[in-house]
Parts: sequence; C-alpha cells; structure tokens
Amino acid sequence: MTTLSQRCPDVYDHFILCAFTSNVTGNRFSSIQLVQAHEHLNAQVKGAGGAIGLTEKPGAWRGWMVAGPQLSTIIAEFEERFGRDDGREADDQHHEQSHSYQKSFFEDVCSLVATFEELGNPFLDRSNDLVW
Repeated sequence: MTTLSQRCPDVYDHFILCAFTSNVTGNRFSSIQLVQAHEHLNAQVKGAGGAIGLTEKPGAWRGWMVAGPQLSTIIAEFEERFGRDDGREADDQHHEQSHSYQKSFFEDVCSLVATFEELGNPFLDRSNDLVW
C-alpha cells in the first residue's frame, strides 16, 4: 500500500477520491463496500418476491443482467422524488452522537468507575480468587 501511488496510480487516485465505497442513504455514516452496494441494489430490484429460478432460464438471466442496473436507478430516482419509504428523514449524525446515546454512555462509565471504587481494581488484585 505504501507504493500504490507509484505502482498503480489509477487505483491510488480512486482511493484518494474515496471511490471504493458507495452511500446507500443520505446519512454521512452509511458508506458501504461497492460489492455490498451491488448486492443491496440486487435485493432492491428483486423486491419481496425474489428472483427464484432466474439463473435456470438463460433469457431471464440475460434480461436481469441488462435491465437490473437500470431498474435500480429508476427505483432510486422514484424514492428520491417521492420520499423515503421508511418514514425517517436523513440524519447527518452518527447514532452515537445523539444526546440519549451520549447520556447512556456517560452513565455506564460512571457506573463502572463506581464499581472499581467500591470493589477495587480487579487488575491490581493479587489474590488467589481470580480465575485465569
């Protein structure tokens, strides 16, 4: 990886541009691998009924390969135009940045510190009661 810019400059440029991930939603923290995004789009196009028997019929498989990406684009444009299908608005924050998560985390840390203060630090205990 340290010599990637010299050995494969095209690949290096794509890495610098973050072209190895895709955003599925409008959320900042929703980037996924391109392969995973492809599988996501396949599932989206298949819908609830799935694509049972698709690989057993050459004509159907060929149609899927040709039309699948276009269908996926049409679905994405529809959802963008008419809103999200899950009723939620896009969020710019990671879920761990929410006030409720931060409050819960702070309480958990305080509880752990209180337990250490009450019972002592188990990592400093030299008794024979510890199980290895």
